[in-house]
Amino acid sequence: MDLKKRLNLGQSKMQTHEVVDYVNGIPNRFKELIEVLLAGPYRVTQHAAWPLSICVEKWPYLIDPHLGKVLKALGKPGIHDAVTRNTMRLLQFIDIPKRYRGAVAELCFAYLQNPKQ
Repeated sequence: MDLKKRLNLGQSKMQTHEVVDYVNGIPNRFKELIEVLLAGPYRVTQHAAWPLSICVEKWPYLIDPHLGKVLKALGKPGIHDAVTRNTMRLLQFIDIPKRYRGAVAELCFAYLQNPKQ
């Protein structure tokens, strides 16, 4: 499956579950999803966020090698609200490694203090 093309078609519950079914707990396919999420463009990134969080809910181990990159992306300006929302959502399904706990806490407090969030 060409994830970028699929996610560029639009977003729906069915589309999201097709992407999740494609990933199916397979690390290389999840890595493809991460790469699409981080590479953009903006609309594709937005559409990749929901399946990302569902994949982590089902298979939490998949995010382990990618968590640092995903958290770093949250700090970039202009990131879509869906990416922020779904990335923060996926954190509830994992045991956050100690090395990221400070960064996650800072992000959470920054979101809580921002009236636009």
